[in-house]
Formats: sequence, structure tokens, C-alpha cells
Amino acid sequence: MARLKKLHKIFKFSLLFNFEHASKIVFTPENYSDVSKRLILNLHKMMMANIDDSEGGRIRNYPVRIEGANWMPPSEKEVVGKFGEFLGWYAKNKRRLHPIELAAITHLKFIEVHPFGDGNWRVARLLTNLILMRNGYPPVNINVRDTIPYVKELQYAQNTQKFEKLADWFVQKLGEEYIASAKGK
Repeated sequence: MARLKKLHKIFKFSLLFNFEHASKIVFTPENYSDVSKRLILNLHKMMMANIDDSEGGRIRNYPVRIEGANWMPPSEKEVVGKFGEFLGWYAKNKRRLHPIELAAITHLKFIEVHPFGDGNWRVARLLTNLILMRNGYPPVNINVRDTIPYVKELQYAQNTQKFEKLADWFVQKLGEEYIASAKGK
């Protein structure tokens, strides 16, 4: 049991370290590259370092389920095509949508594609913040206390394909971040 607890601590440390490492790359202005297949695969590879190196940066070729979700991600046969559709959607909309709306919808659409066996939500948060920061906005921090309203807005947007409430939720989070930084927290 002690060995299992130690392995769990190492795993949690790797998750945090990898996310911090990838965040530093995303949050550095000279690295504000555009969303692309290469960028996404590289971010995922960084996220999976020392966790599952064999899966890092590779689109899955096996089925996945999301426990507690009311939808199924694309099958292993569909995921490459859906990933390409996602990138095409982004290219078409990156100049058409307001940056906050683009970040929110990109976040959802990436999660819907679910191209990886693990790490999709972390990569989605990095992409969201990359889009925001490339457009002069601060990064948004989705805390544990935000989980229920965050998932609720994602599910509503996914089920209805109406994205206004999701974008509003991100605007609210950005406002909270701004107020917290103004107070010096």
C-alpha cells in the first residue's frame, strides 16, 4: 500500500510538472503560435511525459469512454477525421469570432473530438489560454470549485450547439481573474 501511495504522489507530481512546463511554453509571448496539429501534438507530448510516453503526442487508435458523460467521443476510426474537421473549423472561425467566443468554442470542440486517451481536458485548457493570450487577454484558471458550473455550461453548449452561455461563463472567469490580480491575490 505504501508503494502505491508513493506511485500516486509521483504521478500527481508529473501531472503538475508537465502542465506547468507546457503552460510556460504557451504563456511565453514569443511562443504564441497558432493552433495547429503540430502544436496540439507537442502540447500533449509534454503533458504525458513520464506518465505515458508511448501515448504522448499520438492520436488514439482505440475507443474511449468518459465516465459520467452524456455523450460518446468519436470512435477510433472517426477520430482522425474529426480532428481534421476541428482544425478546419478553427481555421475558418479564428478571424470571424470574438477571441473569447473563439476560445470557449474551441475548448468545447476540442473536448468533443477527444483525440487522446488521456490529457484532453488539460490540452483544451492550454489551447483556450493560448487563444486568449494571443489576443491580449489574460489566461483563465478553471479551479476545482468551478467544476460543476463549468461542466454544466459545456454540456448545455454541446447539447444545444448554442455557445453564448459558455462564452459568458469564460467572460465571467476572466473578470474574476482580473479582479483577483487587481487585488494582488
